[in-house]
Amino acid sequence: MDLGCGTGTNVITLAQHGWQVSGVDYVKRAVRQARLKAHRAGVSAEFFANDVTKLDYIHGVFDLVLDIGCFHSLNTAEKQAYLDNLTRLTDPGSYYLLYGFMRSQSDSGPGMDESDLKAFLKFFTQLTRVDGTDRGERPSIWLTYERRTSENMQLATDD
Repeated sequence: MDLGCGTGTNVITLAQHGWQVSGVDYVKRAVRQARLKAHRAGVSAEFFANDVTKLDYIHGVFDLVLDIGCFHSLNTAEKQAYLDNLTRLTDPGSYYLLYGFMRSQSDSGPGMDESDLKAFLKFFTQLTRVDGTDRGERPSIWLTYERRTSENMQLATDD
């Protein structure tokens, strides 16, 4: 699943490599373009024009969830709803790849801070973290997580 899929580039790439893929984006025009691009590429994929915090209509479990630039645009309440959906749509062993912009506690506007990243650790184990900058300007981060087993979730809450 690609959360914040835009015009579907990553969904199409995954589908071309044998994945069954769904993409969600709140921009209806982008989703229409994604469907057209997928059709032209000859791949099958689901696209939903909706808010990533409201995914009750999606059922099943995803082995891989990708987010390139969506989570960091959400407010605090939306980030919690997103995490609730992410947890519901993954099982132990599922992977979650996240790219986003970082901000300091004193910054306002979109971005993630360390407390946002810490919230994932209740359900996910962080496997990798690569800090960088977007076009040499804004702090950014690439993260790879793996969904914890129920035993590991208990250990995380004991920390």
